[in-house]
Parts: sequence; structure tokens; C-alpha cells
Amino acid sequence: MTNFYWYISKRISSGKGFKKGFSRPIIHIATGAVALGIAVMLISIAIVIGFQNEVRDKVVGFGSHVQISQNSGAQSKESVPMLTNDSLVSEIKKISSVKHVQKFAIKPGILETKKDVEGAIIKGVSSDFDWTFFNDKLVKGTTLSADSLEVKNHIMLSETIAKRLRVDVGERLTVYFVLNQEDLKPRTFKVVGIYNSGFVEFDEQFVFVPLDIMAKISKWGIESQVKVTEEKEKSRWKVEGFGFGGEGLLKFEWSKIKWRGAGPHYLSYRDTSKIELVVRDRFETIPDTSRILFSVDVEDPLRLLPLVVSSGGTHSEYCGGYEVLLTDYESILNADDALTFSLPYYYRSDTILSRFPEIFNWLATLDINVIIIIILMIFVAIINIASAILIIIIEKTSLIGLFKAFGASTSRLSGLFIVLAGRILVIGLIAGNILGLGFCILQDKFGLVKLDPEKYILDKVPIDLNWTYVCQINLITLVICVLFMILPVLYVSKIDPVRAIKFD
Repeated sequence: MTNFYWYISKRISSGKGFKKGFSRPIIHIATGAVALGIAVMLISIAIVIGFQNEVRDKVVGFGSHVQISQNSGAQSKESVPMLTNDSLVSEIKKISSVKHVQKFAIKPGILETKKDVEGAIIKGVSSDFDWTFFNDKLVKGTTLSADSLEVKNHIMLSETIAKRLRVDVGERLTVYFVLNQEDLKPRTFKVVGIYNSGFVEFDEQFVFVPLDIMAKISKWGIESQVKVTEEKEKSRWKVEGFGFGGEGLLKFEWSKIKWRGAGPHYLSYRDTSKIELVVRDRFETIPDTSRILFSVDVEDPLRLLPLVVSSGGTHSEYCGGYEVLLTDYESILNADDALTFSLPYYYRSDTILSRFPEIFNWLATLDINVIIIIILMIFVAIINIASAILIIIIEKTSLIGLFKAFGASTSRLSGLFIVLAGRILVIGLIAGNILGLGFCILQDKFGLVKLDPEKYILDKVPIDLNWTYVCQINLITLVICVLFMILPVLYVSKIDPVRAIKFD
């Protein structure tokens, strides 16, 4: 009986063996409508998912999934210094969804060349920074590699900022770090890399510098220095102490009990004891120590020369916080919950969702657009197939009456037209998948459709083919359309054989 249904439905759809009518063009129109609808649905969901993923990846690339910072009350766009904490990092890495943890800091700043000035967000990064996101975004030069971070005067900026300032790789510019409303600290940097992420909103803001130099300029930590000069006529050394950074008035503590303050103090040639200077402030900033050691003069073995040894300061013990990169975007909320329960009260965790709510709320609304498109396309497919089947039933009324006269039951004749509807639907689905998936593959590989990044954030239409969604769309469309095909087929039961045979 199935072969009978398939044979008759094939003859009707092809028009062979029947007088010319509307069956064939109507079937072609219905099949084309289904194909177009399924293609639109597949392309729409691939574009929306691709767009959401691309934007999420770009936002995460600039700010990570979760940030750990000092709990200072209200959320600030400028980093508050916190001590580096290896045990904290170890605890964070125990969370299963955590992929990487890195130090960072954020400061507002001003970039200046001889002719141009540009405001920017300065991000300090350390040797543990993951450059995976930026590796394929580089236009010129390199990222801040380990060598660049050691040099400490290298900067990486976006192509947008580079064009506005009219600078190129290898050239220098001045960066003013904004410490407060009345305090700007200038520092000259050499441009080592220019990137273009395609996310204009972030490209025109972010520049990257070594975290170490940002912490030092921001006076996180204290640096102790000692200057020793010789006074030959008095056969003594002049010793002066210097301190930089910290909060408030600095205190100078010498290993020489009688020495007070920064100096100058004096040391005779005969005094060869090791001398230490500890510089601290009134708060809990980590103090720094400098030392004076003595070594034998090569030219005069009977004479000892002072050697000043400095640690370079304790600013390297501070950062603005930690960025946590996760294995996938979907685990953000679970990871944030785990961090909230494991972090001490003086730390806080902020997800990318809470730091950029306007972006992610906007991305969430795109899901509604896709749902509306899918509903409309399925509705169009139902209307087209139902109309086609109803027109065919009316046109083939005499044939239906003839079959009934020969003893065919209503259920069997209804099954015939359900098979015909299924045939239209399946052929339409196959054609629509070829059309939709073909476009998606070509767009993903060649980027045929371009976008204006200043208006659409991205430079081309993004595609992300999720095969689970592809199967679900096809299955849902098939099931819903087949169920709704029962309604027009019910008209077959109303056809009277006697009148149907006379139907013209």
C-alpha cells in the first residue's frame, strides 16, 4: 500500500498521466517555499550564533570571563592595588572550568605625539598573560612578549589609535598615567605592536603596557635607593637614602643605629660593615631594602669600595587583580558561584556579564529575533503546503470519487495526500538544507558578505554552524508541518463519489 501511495503521489506531482492542471506548478511553489524557509532559518540561526560568539570572544579577549579584584565597595573602572597571591591562584585553578589565570591592571591615560593627543584605557599585563586572542589580530609587529616586558618601555596599541596618532611600529609616544585629577605621570614608550580586533568600540580604547611599569608609576609598593659619593679630602663616604612610592610620609630605617632620616650620613674609609636601608610608609605597603656592601679595589688592594645593591622596589608584589579565563562561556555563572564561596571577603569576583551588561543584554535579544524568524518561516511553510494540498484535492476531486467508487476507503485516500505533502516537505527540506548550508559554508570560508565594523562591530557576516540546531530545526519543521497537513486532508472525507465523478 505504501508503494501505491508513493506511485500515485509521484504521478500527481509530476503531472504524468493526468490532464494539465495546477498540480505541478502549485507543488513546485510549495516545495520552493519550504526550501526557502528552511534555508532562511538555517542561515539566520548560523549568523546569530556566529555573531554572538564573535562578540563574546572579543569582549572576553579584552577582559576575560571573570575578574578577581580588591573589594573596595563600588565597582570601578580603575584598578585598586592588591598583593599578588600565589595561594589564591592555586585555589582558583582548582575549579574545573578554569583554563588560565593572569595578573592585570587598568588605568586611564592619555597618549601624546608631537601633533596628536588621544585618551585611552591602559591595561598592564605580565609575563603570564595569554596572547592567544591577539596572535591572529596583529597587523604589525609583535605582542608584548617576555623580552618586551623586560624592556618595560614597550607598548602595543590598536590600528585605530595608531592611525589617529599617526604612529607606526618602532616609533615612540608619550603616555600620561592619570593617578588622580591633579597628578599625571608621563613616560615614553616604543610601539612594538599594532593590532586590529575588528571590535571598534574596544580598539579605540585599549592599549597594553608592562604591568611592572604601571605598578611602579602608580606608586604601588616602595623603592629604596642609596647614593654613595666619596669625599677624598675627608677620607669618608657620603651616604644618602631615597625612597619612592608608598602612601604618605616615608620612613628611613638604617642598620646604623645612630643614623636617622634620609641623610646625608657619613662613613669613614675604615668602616667596612654591611649597611642596610629599609624604607617604609605609615601604612601596610611592603617596605623595600637597599644594601651597601664593600669589595676590594682592584687597583688598590688595601682599599675597599662600596657596592650598592637594590632590589628594584616592591611594586612587582602588586597587581590590579587577576583575570580568569574559562574553558567555555557557558560555565561563567557556575565558576562565579564557586569563586564567591572560595574567595576571602576582601576579594570580589566580577563576571564579564556584570561588567558589560549592555552588550550581553543586546546579544540576548538576538535570540528572540531568531525565534520569531523560525516561527514565521514554519508558519509560511505550513500555509504553502496546506494550500497546495487543498488545491490538489479540489483539482483531483473526480479522481478521488473514482477511487472511492472502486472501494478505496477515506483513510487510504487521506494517507495518499499525506504522503504527497510529506514528499513536498522532504524535497523542500533537502533543497533548503543544500541552499542554506551551502551559503553558510561559503560565507564562513570566503567571507563573501562584508560589514562595516564601525556600525556592526564585525567586518564580515559571522557564521557558526551548530549541527545540533540544524537537526532540531529540520526535525521540528518536519513534525509540525506533517501534523498540520491533517487539516486539509480531512476534506477528502467530505467528497461524495457520485458527485465527484461528475465534477469538472
